[in-house]
Amino acid sequence: MWPIRIIFLTLAVMSCSPEIGDEEKYITKLDQRFPMPLGAFSRYQYDGYFVKSGRRYSITYIHATKVRKLYLVKPQDVPKVFDGGCSVVNGVFDIDKNIFVNVHCNGVS
Repeated sequence: MWPIRIIFLTLAVMSCSPEIGDEEKYITKLDQRFPMPLGAFSRYQYDGYFVKSGRRYSITYIHATKVRKLYLVKPQDVPKVFDGGCSVVNGVFDIDKNIFVNVHCNGVS
């Protein structure tokens, strides 16, 4: 089952590219402030996927095996991983309240 997940994840990551500009600066700042949950690796060991939806950013971190990158993507471009424990970390940043909410590691199936 792992090879299928790795292939899917690789294809999903290859279809994303980092955005450049003000938005990139903003997600870099969010990344620096993101509170990793207990059991997670250092933030510098994850690729970060940021989706802006209204006044919130949904954030998904996936444990990286190579050089770490941050991506600003559409919801459908976030790699779908349904387990993985703390190799996948999720959270939401509320722009109006200036806080992170619902930060957690994925479950394990």
